[in-house]
Amino acid sequence: MAFISICSADAVGEGSMGLFQAGKKSILLVWPAGGELKAYRGRCPHADMPLTESSFDGRKVTCLHHNWGFECDTGKCVTHAVRNALHPYPLRIEGEEIWARSGSPARRAEGGRQCLRHKSKQKGRPRGRPFLWAESTAQYR
Repeated sequence: MAFISICSADAVGEGSMGLFQAGKKSILLVWPAGGELKAYRGRCPHADMPLTESSFDGRKVTCLHHNWGFECDTGKCVTHAVRNALHPYPLRIEGEEIWARSGSPARRAEGGRQCLRHKSKQKGRPRGRPFLWAESTAQYR
């Protein structure tokens, strides 16, 4: 996926954030106080809610739907003991434009998964097969 222009370089200043639309994708640009400009998918990884109503205190983005907070430098959740994190996008600044690659979210440097919500939690059950109550209670008839 090629880089696409998101906004002008002066649209987001240090210690602020902005949510921008790039085609069908929303991209969250955050510039933490004393840090680097970062680009993330504009949806909360907890419940896939848009971050349009989020708050930013200069270091942390908080989704106001369920009050999940994410550190801006790493994208990791800092309010709950979970592995959910904001999905980062590659970012570059050329001249007076900010560009991001909004294809699949970039894989984390630690080698983590792109999306944890599709991981099957039931052992021994084929992925994609619906759970049937009748099958689970058949042994008790």
